[in-house]
Amino acid sequence: PMPFSKNGVLKRDNYLCAYCGKQADTVDHIKPQSRWPELSRDWMNLVASCYPCNSKKDDRTPNEAHMVLRFQPYVPVGIRRR
Repeated sequence: PMPFSKNGVLKRDNYLCAYCGKQADTVDHIKPQSRWPELSRDWMNLVASCYPCNSKKDDRTPNEAHMVLRFQPYVPVGIRRR
């Protein structure tokens, strides 16, 4: 698998927000980092997100925030350069 990085998450998700599909500029912890710190650098717990969706979700799970993931995260094998 690829070494973890926030930029890698954005690339993996094609810079698209996992919640609304718009341009992503940050990453979101699906399970909040405050409650599951051991998942803070886990590919399967991070998705690309736009700032408005990340702010709306806040420190909650998508279910708690009444938000739906448009796609499921995965561990990338390799990422091509843009």
